[in-house]
Amino acid sequence: MSIWEELFCAQRCPMEELSDFSAKSEEYKRLSHDIVMATEVLETKLTGEAYDAYLHYRDLKNEDTLYLQTQAFKLGFIYGMELQKEIQDAKIVRIEKS
Repeated sequence: MSIWEELFCAQRCPMEELSDFSAKSEEYKRLSHDIVMATEVLETKLTGEAYDAYLHYRDLKNEDTLYLQTQAFKLGFIYGMELQKEIQDAKIVRIEKS
């Protein structure tokens, strides 16, 4: 089965593959750890309305991140299709010149 068919049939999930890839990155591990530590500080220090505002911000930021990741995936897919078309067009030109 081709990668296009695997993507279409949901047999490949780029976000899962990205998570596996990122888990091996020392930079990502450090960044993830720092985020967890900062989150713990905020969640223990904030109270009342400030805590509620933080939770609202966190939820909106998560939605924003998901939206941007989805758009980046769509663009990557579109760019991949454009590259494939250029490669195919180049092959046709070479065949015609032969």
